[in-house]
Amino acid sequence: MTTPAMPAGATPTRHQSQPRRRSTTLTWWSLAMIPASVVSAVLAFVLGAVLMAATGTPEGALLTSAGLEGWLAWFAVLLTFLSAPVAGVVLAVLARRSGGGGRAILALVVNGCIAAYFVVSAVGNLFL
Repeated sequence: MTTPAMPAGATPTRHQSQPRRRSTTLTWWSLAMIPASVVSAVLAFVLGAVLMAATGTPEGALLTSAGLEGWLAWFAVLLTFLSAPVAGVVLAVLARRSGGGGRAILALVVNGCIAAYFVVSAVGNLFL
């Protein structure tokens, strides 16, 4: 269908501001997960203390020393630690795929490093 504003053979184009706005929003949310990692760490410490009391783990012992319940509790604490940085990584990847630039890569690297630190320290505590 032709109109005076659109000659024959022309196709309507999408506005480029919509994908750019989406990638910017995703990037900012991903960057917001960096300070949210502190909140998830505090929540994980509180959850760990509650689960240590619930499983009867003595002070100074590993949560995993409480058997299967302890291992499940340890895994729940680890997931709580990882909730914000993993969400940040996912948001940064989505931002990058929708056209995000350097800030999306920065958010991806920082959130990935935080998540890697949490995993390495949690697993490392099992062996040390």
